[in-house]
Amino acid sequence: MAKINFRRIAGISNVLSSTRLDRILLSFYRTAKPDYCFIGVQLNEAENHLYTLSLLEHGKRIQNIYYPLNDAFRAIIKHKKPRFYKKNVQRYYPADIYLQHWGIKGFIGYPILDNEKKPLGIIAAFYQKPIMDHQALISQIEKRQAVIIKELEKTYQSSYLGYREKRFEYLLRNSRDIILIIDKMGKVLYRAPSNYTVLGISDKDALGVNIMRIIHPDDLPEVQKMLIAVRRKPGLTADFQVRARHVNGEYKWIEGVVTNHTEEPSIKGLIVNYHDITEKKTADEEIASNERRFRTLIDKSHDCIALIDAKNQFQYFSPSVTKILGYQVKELLETDPITLVHPEDLVEMQRAGEELYRAPNKAIDFQVRIKSKDGNWKWIEAIGTNLLDNLDIKAVVINFKDISVRKYTEDKLRVTERSFKEFLESVNLAAIILDPDGRVEFINDYLLKLVNLSRIEVVGDSFFTRFLKHDDPFITAFHQGILNGDIPHQFEASLLTNSGEEKSIVWNSTVLRSVSGEVAGIACIGEDVTAIRKNEERAQIQIERVSALHSIDVVISSSFDSRIVFSVIVDQIMKQMGVDAVRILLFNPLDKRLSCVAEQGFQHPEQKPTEFSLSESHSAKAILERQTISFSNSENAEPIDGNIFEMEGFISGYSTPMIIKGQVKGVVEVYNRALLEPDAGWMEFFETLAGQAAIAIENDEMFDRLERALADLTAAYDSTLEGWVKALDLRDKETIGHTQRVAMMVVRFALELGVSGDDLVNIRRGALLHDIGKMGIPDGILNKAGPLTDDERLIIQRHPQYAYELLQPIQYLRPALDIPYGHHERWDGTGYPRGLKGEEIPLAARIFSVVDVWDALGSTRPYREKWDQDKMVSYLKEQSGKRFDPSIVKVFIDLVERKLI
Repeated sequence: MAKINFRRIAGISNVLSSTRLDRILLSFYRTAKPDYCFIGVQLNEAENHLYTLSLLEHGKRIQNIYYPLNDAFRAIIKHKKPRFYKKNVQRYYPADIYLQHWGIKGFIGYPILDNEKKPLGIIAAFYQKPIMDHQALISQIEKRQAVIIKELEKTYQSSYLGYREKRFEYLLRNSRDIILIIDKMGKVLYRAPSNYTVLGISDKDALGVNIMRIIHPDDLPEVQKMLIAVRRKPGLTADFQVRARHVNGEYKWIEGVVTNHTEEPSIKGLIVNYHDITEKKTADEEIASNERRFRTLIDKSHDCIALIDAKNQFQYFSPSVTKILGYQVKELLETDPITLVHPEDLVEMQRAGEELYRAPNKAIDFQVRIKSKDGNWKWIEAIGTNLLDNLDIKAVVINFKDISVRKYTEDKLRVTERSFKEFLESVNLAAIILDPDGRVEFINDYLLKLVNLSRIEVVGDSFFTRFLKHDDPFITAFHQGILNGDIPHQFEASLLTNSGEEKSIVWNSTVLRSVSGEVAGIACIGEDVTAIRKNEERAQIQIERVSALHSIDVVISSSFDSRIVFSVIVDQIMKQMGVDAVRILLFNPLDKRLSCVAEQGFQHPEQKPTEFSLSESHSAKAILERQTISFSNSENAEPIDGNIFEMEGFISGYSTPMIIKGQVKGVVEVYNRALLEPDAGWMEFFETLAGQAAIAIENDEMFDRLERALADLTAAYDSTLEGWVKALDLRDKETIGHTQRVAMMVVRFALELGVSGDDLVNIRRGALLHDIGKMGIPDGILNKAGPLTDDERLIIQRHPQYAYELLQPIQYLRPALDIPYGHHERWDGTGYPRGLKGEEIPLAARIFSVVDVWDALGSTRPYREKWDQDKMVSYLKEQSGKRFDPSIVKVFIDLVERKLI
């Protein structure tokens, strides 16, 4: 960076930044409103950080930091030009911890250059929102650039004054001039007592101090050279001005004389006389700096200063006049000012001049066209001040600048504004411009026609009060958004017309800002989408109605219970049709009566009949004429429902018949406590729902018919089974009655075990058919009086397999096969025909085998007497785990002991 040693600046930055630099930065903050801003310096070219001399967070001073020197700052230092990012700066510098931590979007950095165009430092501003007008920010920085340069140069000067080590105490207490005696090497041998100390070192502490230790490092070579020259010969003298360190670390400028008195017996050293000239030095430097600054400002300013004497002759022009008008200063000094003014502006110029010369210290601003050297006319904006009575000036001072570009821009803007307004008036769009308080500044004819108001009624009035609903929460949020400059780019709002009608408008908006970035208002362009929204509403209603019909279809297809379907239909009518109450009435054509099967929305349902004759109903006409009818309380057609209109407060209603296959199944009635004004779509949907209800009734009736037919068929099947059992009993005379007894006992036992429903039915059928396989056994073997041979026994043991082969093809009897096929299987696996073991045996077969043996043992057979109960219980216990399932035996014996079997 520049020649300044910024390490010294960093050493004193807290002192400086708490005063002048802070005030400069705070002034910038108040105008530009950055979230963070600082003035920083690069301590030296090898450093990768900027050290902040003043740092503000939301306008408050915070501790200085070392800010990483990213590519943006390097570019600013290298190219000596501003750099800015309107938005998304975090994307370009993802590693910058401050940009990420502060949540920065917009950034601008500006180099602070000295007179030699070398960078002294950087002023940076950070925004958490996008920057809207970076040129305005640059302008604000440029206004303060000169003051910042001054402060940084003062910092440079101060850096050479010290602040690193302790100051000396003053060598003398009561005198500005201090007297020292030092040896040839600079060691203090004596200090004369004094009441005034310069460097803060007491007389006692000064003894033995080597003055070389307190001389500023930059001045040390010169001091050493001076001492070498003086000590060569007694009597030699040398003057000096150097910086010496005070005990508090600050450097003081001292001026004095050193004389060689080494041969003087009473001295034997060098006498040093000096005094403090710091204030004088500072004042001289300040004067010189101010003079340089003033001259630099004049020489470098884009504006021009001219001095005109009392005779209306030019006395002085600042060098910038050549840039503005093209003339050299010498040419203008020899020119009559009037000859440069545009003829059309002469009268105004003469009037301003007369007024200006009339009163001392009078100031007048004016705009005129001045001829430049190339013959073109340039617009000049000037302020003239009469300082003829000022002894230092003795002239009229004219400060002026070239505003030709601005004038051209203003003219162009006027043309653009006129064209823009003509455009807004020609398009079929609503256009409006609001000030920051939400008052209407501009409104086009299209929008005025839309709301049926005149321009004089609207302009200056509040947009929110005039056009928006007062209870709309959008009003407060939008109004606050204008003040904050944070409004939605696109939004939709209902606009109230003069007649109270609502218009749906889709607005596109943009914030209008001043040059300084302040919110100046908002401009909105809107499209009337009222018709579109109404179409969308109608489409949405259609979608909801189709969805409702689909829901009803799903219920109809998944349930044969018409009550469920009626409940869904009633619920959908209430939701979709906007009525207060609905009921469905079934019609009995035999006795001409109506009965209510579903209703909703009635406040006093208990006070009205649920069944009445057709002649008593206002829906009779709908049934007889087979069409939708309307009714109202004015017709007084409610003789039967306890005067339902009066009781419920209904105003109007509709009734539509439920018709399917030419038959009227009933009616659907809707009631409302306000006047119903349905459109064609509403009526069509109402009648469609009635048709759905009719389908549900038809399905319910069909299901009832099917259930009755199924019951009859089942009874026929069961009668057939019982016939088979009787035929088997007649063939096997030993077991007559056994099958019926076992079937009844098995059902009771299965109920105790928790079996129910179809499983219980199948157990009964299986019990009835358990020996159906014996129909395949020859009579000679089945009714043999004596013992069976082994071959005959094997034939008998085939009857479960015969039962399986006989019943399995009959789908109706397949669920009952477990007992006929498995009742001779044993728990230990020694049974037949499959040798199943344990829980491999179906539960129904395990239950039946216990009951079958119990009944057989308790019955008299030709070959034995029946057993008593205790013997039978003992046998079951003995065979538990062998022939029978132990858990089944345990439960069965418990039921026997409780006399439940």
